[in-house]
Amino acid sequence: MPSLPEKLMGDKARRIVGVKMEIEIEKIEPNPWNPRTTFEDLAMEELIDSIKRFGIMQPICVRPHPSGKGKYQIVYGQRRWIACKKLKLKTIPVKEPIVSISDKEAIDMMGDENIKRQAYSPVELAKYFETRRKILGESSTSACELKARWV
Repeated sequence: MPSLPEKLMGDKARRIVGVKMEIEIEKIEPNPWNPRTTFEDLAMEELIDSIKRFGIMQPICVRPHPSGKGKYQIVYGQRRWIACKKLKLKTIPVKEPIVSISDKEAIDMMGDENIKRQAYSPVELAKYFETRRKILGESSTSACELKARWV
């Protein structure tokens, strides 16, 4: 079985040419583990203004929805997705390739993307580690070790 980095490498030719894959926004569902629950703030308004001016500069990351049915689930990039919905856009660029990843891999990627950018508030960070404990069965010690790697 390929490792997560191998899964995410994708077709180098497509990346070199710069072809972007777009998915209909209505086929995408939010990440159920996102510790961020507030999206109505100045930062969201700034993101919406940026998308109006420049478009989406970084694609969101999705995986095939675990329930199937031709839908996708956000791994990271939920704020960009919400901003595009508010702008009534029909599609959004997504990171290629779209691969099936486990819940653990999805939670790890979401956390890595947001923690390294210091995008979580202390409360959101606590919710993220609580998700790891509940969904992945990790101990508090594991969470502390993980946090230490990111600090």
